[in-house]
Amino acid sequence: MFVRFLGTTDYGFVSAMDILPYEICDPKWKRNPKEKHFAEALMEAKQKAKELLRLKTTGLARFFVGQKPVYNKIRSNKAIAPAKYITSVKKEDAHECECKPTDPDPCGPTSNCLNRDMEYECNPKYCSAGDKCQNQRIRKKEYPKLDVFFTANRGWALKVMQDMKKGDLVVEYVGEIITVFERNRRIKEKQASGDANFYYLDLTNARVIDAGPSGNVARFANHSCDANTSSQKWVVDGDTHIALIATRDIKKGDEITFDYRWEYEAGITSRECLCGADNCPGTIGGKTYEPTRGRQLPTVAKPKRSSTSPGRKRGRKSSLSAKVVTNTPEGGRPPRKRGRFVSRGAATALDISADTTDQQMTEMLPPLPVDPSIPLAIAEP
Repeated sequence: MFVRFLGTTDYGFVSAMDILPYEICDPKWKRNPKEKHFAEALMEAKQKAKELLRLKTTGLARFFVGQKPVYNKIRSNKAIAPAKYITSVKKEDAHECECKPTDPDPCGPTSNCLNRDMEYECNPKYCSAGDKCQNQRIRKKEYPKLDVFFTANRGWALKVMQDMKKGDLVVEYVGEIITVFERNRRIKEKQASGDANFYYLDLTNARVIDAGPSGNVARFANHSCDANTSSQKWVVDGDTHIALIATRDIKKGDEITFDYRWEYEAGITSRECLCGADNCPGTIGGKTYEPTRGRQLPTVAKPKRSSTSPGRKRGRKSSLSAKVVTNTPEGGRPPRKRGRFVSRGAATALDISADTTDQQMTEMLPPLPVDPSIPLAIAEP
């Protein structure tokens, strides 16, 4: 092919094997070029690369104009069993504020409304401000006009089509309410299929919002290290909702972003951040955590049992068995002899009857490799 050598006015014939793409050029060459012509060539290549990226971005965005992504649109959260979601509240459970309909700003930003300050939405049935209440934004879905558009390097994105002030509600993050176990199952399923698009937000300790299969336009809000909204948890009718609230004034046409605050399990590589903010560290989130595990108590090896042991017949189980558990340390939960307060350690089956005393059962137990200052208890299954 006939090409022009960057940094010069020279032309020549070269093969594709002799051309080095700028993207994979050795960084050492870019930092310390040895020749003047080569340094000029690198400067020109850098400008050309920026121009090509701009054309690519503009071309892709123009291609997706008028197209919308496909997903199941819902207006409110949808619980997927066994997860549950509260949608109504009784009067005795409702949080009533002290605002009055005659106040200058009933339940508004300057009203010092107790519910609003605690991020509780007023219930229209029990709010003393009546129809004048301004603390029902999520319930009434008081969202601005939003639009979904496509970006070349970050996929779909969300922008606002009107000016907004700090503290305004942008949109509620809506999706399927699932358990943590279901979330983990879905993540493994996505990883197996090569899908890297996750839409999970922690709702409570045991529940998660998944806006992937079903949701609203909030699912298209991208991450940014300099976000203009924050995800806040508000209580509506006794249950938690997640809303995107403006953290500063937003102009018409600005993209809506929030900080994902991702945490990665130890050993998992962080995802590259493409927000382009001045304070961007290069990765989304970046914090790591160790999987939580319950406290494991000492286990007892099950003794070998002879086929002629008294009270046991081959092929049959005894009518009563016991499990060895260690009590909590001093000052903790008191010991219990009955019920299911047992450890996850191995159980030791013993031949005992209903007339066997606690002292006799204790003598029948094998010694435990534990601190002798911690007492033992017997718990029936």
